[in-house]
Amino acid sequence: GSRCIERDGEWQRAAGAGGEATEDRAGCFQVACSSPGVAGEQTLEVTIAGSTRTCPPHGFVEAAEFSPDYVSGRLGPCPQPEAVCPFLQPCQNDCSGRGVCFQGQC
Repeated sequence: GSRCIERDGEWQRAAGAGGEATEDRAGCFQVACSSPGVAGEQTLEVTIAGSTRTCPPHGFVEAAEFSPDYVSGRLGPCPQPEAVCPFLQPCQNDCSGRGVCFQGQC
């Protein structure tokens, strides 16, 4: 599903890539959660421009890590996986914007 995540700084594209800035303080991005590891910890994965990166809890990901077209800006602070992952269970049409998906139910 997709979720809103904060952006930090102005997301600026290189001149050859449109040179436009994104002024929004948050955006909706494709997210997924990894399977729990040995310690039972999940990670939040965010996909932008076809590139997937781990969004560390309370941390940041440089926009350029998603695409070399970005010359400034970063994603974050990233939410805790525990605050997002339980609501990413498969629900038809991601609940169509009417509530949240929790354990497969809207």
